[in-house]
Amino acid sequence: MSYWNEIFSTFRVLSKWEHSSNNSKICNQTRLVSVKGGTYLEVKTQIEEITFLCDTKNYKHVRKHVWNVHKIEGKYYVGARINGKNVYFHRMITNFKMVGHINRESMDNRNCNLQETNHRKNNLNRKLQRNNTSGLNGISQFGNKWRFQWHECGRRKSRISRDLGELKEFKKQKDLQLGNKNGYDVNYE
Repeated sequence: MSYWNEIFSTFRVLSKWEHSSNNSKICNQTRLVSVKGGTYLEVKTQIEEITFLCDTKNYKHVRKHVWNVHKIEGKYYVGARINGKNVYFHRMITNFKMVGHINRESMDNRNCNLQETNHRKNNLNRKLQRNNTSGLNGISQFGNKWRFQWHECGRRKSRISRDLGELKEFKKQKDLQLGNKNGYDVNYE
């Protein structure tokens, strides 16, 4: 059973694991899988139970290097050591200066899940923080009241209220206006 079965209801395995080598270098194992009707590669990393997804057109990149996982701020990212530097798979296949994973799954490196972004936009697509008490990112306790903080037109703004429900409604309207996806569930398919 693959981790991806839990993420994608349409995940299906299409082939067995294949082990190949490239100039006597042992490469990562791969297999073909399907997600929502599309065919992709599932690739094992050096930690066998951790795999990543990518488009079949990226097979040459998969075979050219040995891909490992690196944990950064609690998330795994796929990388390889190339010419003495750590290179992340999602950056190599896109050539974007900054890459965002749309569904927040850092190991889902299918092209349809990667977008060019900047620091501000990437921060608008974060999971709900673990220490959150309000149920929404950006709203925190402020004494015996609640405070919602956001950035608009380059300035930090805030609104304070005793009524958490009213503040949540205000935040949802601001999020729609500003394109903020922080803390909201993601449709993985």
